[in-house]
Amino acid sequence: MSRGDAATGKDTRGLFRFNPGIQQKAMPDYNPYTIQRCRDCDIAKGKFSLAKPFIPNNEVCAACKILHKCVADKTKSQRAIERTHYLHEMERLFEKNIIKETKNGKTIKVSFNKKGNKHLYSDVLGRTNRVDLEDLKNIDSLLENAVYYDEAVKKEGHNNPYEYFYYFIAKINGTQVLINVGKEVTIRKNGKISVMYICYSINNI
Repeated sequence: MSRGDAATGKDTRGLFRFNPGIQQKAMPDYNPYTIQRCRDCDIAKGKFSLAKPFIPNNEVCAACKILHKCVADKTKSQRAIERTHYLHEMERLFEKNIIKETKNGKTIKVSFNKKGNKHLYSDVLGRTNRVDLEDLKNIDSLLENAVYYDEAVKKEGHNNPYEYFYYFIAKINGTQVLINVGKEVTIRKNGKISVMYICYSINNI
């Protein structure tokens, strides 16, 4: 009842007279379905001025989190905003698992995580001119069609969490690239050993 009163105010039928086409909003400012902070949000009202005080994440909807991250800080460079965009696009990869055959018929299950995705993004900017940033969100398909090439133990001096590497050759944009998968071994609190194979790098052959 209290949520209903807060949503409609004194006008008990106002919520049902709301016209999204005329008012250019998906929902009225006051309604029982959106979080409290959305009531006076400029974005909900069609304004994009984000010069607001800091808002805790638990009071901000998913869309606002991305918008605030991209544009609330006026000092961010265009490159930083672009990076946020592409890493967000790559989040779909977290649900992907690619089975790849390696040496002597052994198979590994390759997955994706935040650290690996950041490294992939950096590689496209600095280590290869054969892959576009737009290709990153579909790198799972690229890896799925890639062919096993080689594998190696981690070299001394390399600052990464992987102890072993698998290399796959993939074809893209009429040329070839090398996709690197790292084997990460961790010991959990219960003493069990966890092994993960992370797609983390892409570069020219």
